[in-house]
Amino acid sequence: ELYDDKIIIKNFIQIVNKLFDHFIMYDLNGTLIYKKGINALSKKDILNGVTASTNRNYMGKQFYFYSSSSNFNNILKVYIPLKVKSKDFILLLSYSINKIRIALTQLYRILIVFLVIIVFVHYILGLLLFKIFVKPIQILHQQSELVASGDLSARVLVKSNDELGELSSAFNSMINSLEEKIITLQKIYEEIDYELDIAREIQKAIYPDITENNYFKISYYSKSFSKVCGDYYDYFSLNDDTTGILISDISGHGIPAGLITMLSKEAFEQSVY
Repeated sequence: ELYDDKIIIKNFIQIVNKLFDHFIMYDLNGTLIYKKGINALSKKDILNGVTASTNRNYMGKQFYFYSSSSNFNNILKVYIPLKVKSKDFILLLSYSINKIRIALTQLYRILIVFLVIIVFVHYILGLLLFKIFVKPIQILHQQSELVASGDLSARVLVKSNDELGELSSAFNSMINSLEEKIITLQKIYEEIDYELDIAREIQKAIYPDITENNYFKISYYSKSFSKVCGDYYDYFSLNDDTTGILISDISGHGIPAGLITMLSKEAFEQSVY
């Protein structure tokens, strides 16, 4: 049975020896079982080991005990109670607080560098996403505002064959088509305006020439709403030395009203003469 205990302890020490550089294993009487990296076992270590053996957690099980002291170069000691069959042992692990601080400082530096790298990568990705997606949409929006203000020369430079490139090409095609239609409408408007000028001159020709007579003076003023209108006036010298005056206003304006005006003139002349 003692031989079995020694084998168990030996195997356990081999495992601990691979994991830790400073430790001591001893029993509650202070008998040294094994040590590594620690010069000697003090009485305080033995008392702390007994304290660790009697410690209990909230479930009633043995719990480790630790202590720190500045007398040993800021050493942190952890006392772990062990039970091999019916015998109690203590595993004392010794840590240098300075080394822990150095390791933590190095870890913090690594974390800071890692965070800086993450922020930098996110910044680069943000710039790429802005350049690939956001900036072309902003340019498209700016050019659309120029078109809305009347600048039909606005175009979007197509730099890719993706969906944004297709959208830019469709925008340019739409503006080209819109510009062509506006030019066509301008030409049609110019032709209509020219024809309205001719119609206005024709309508002016039907107004009578004002002549003086022995009874009164005749003067007139006419200003139409559009180039061709439905306003008309005329006067007639009748056979009984009287004068007839005609003032008419055809509903509406434009070419239809002008045509009705000419028909009205012809009808009144036939009725008078």
